[in-house]
Amino acid sequence: MARRGTFSVLLDKKTTEGKLTVGRFDVAKGEAPPFHLHTREDEAFMLIKGTALVWFGEEEPELHEGGIVYLARSVPHGCRITSDRADLLMIATPGGIEGMFRHAGRDLTTPRPDGFDDRDDLIRSVVHSTVDTVLAAQEALLLEVDSLADIDRWFDAIVANGTRQDAVGGCAIGSLASRLSGRDDLARQAFVDAFARWEAPLIAGLRRM
Repeated sequence: MARRGTFSVLLDKKTTEGKLTVGRFDVAKGEAPPFHLHTREDEAFMLIKGTALVWFGEEEPELHEGGIVYLARSVPHGCRITSDRADLLMIATPGGIEGMFRHAGRDLTTPRPDGFDDRDDLIRSVVHSTVDTVLAAQEALLLEVDSLADIDRWFDAIVANGTRQDAVGGCAIGSLASRLSGRDDLARQAFVDAFARWEAPLIAGLRRM
């Protein structure tokens, strides 16, 4: 079986108190994440070994060993590895992006699960897992909505959660959508379904008012 890319987490959100994530990619020629943007992270990539084409904004530089690029949040970007293999160092701030890789990938110290090669299923699993986490924190308040005061309480809880995290994280579903929704129609549909699950109790509450 062909060797696929790996992402090693060097520093995560927990270690840096939410300030940044530092990781290292080992990827093969042709690896090309879809053109996308981040709503919450600024990123910097340094190419330790290999070559890669990078697209961001109106620029299309080719990185060689030692090359570095800064990718600001909300700027669409993408890349393609052009050497046989490449070794890249990534720094992202605020921290937390490692969660997406941990959900979508697997720990190389454990046996490969049956059916692991179905990446699309993994991506959809990440989406629904994120929605489950968001709903677990908000659903009790949303199910009680039948007045403007209830909506205020729900909104205050979201703001309070952001304050506890020092404003790190933004909208978990929206942030993930900015990274993964460009993959294919099935991934986009997973996000449509996810948003529908999130908004359904709110719509029901508005109808009760």
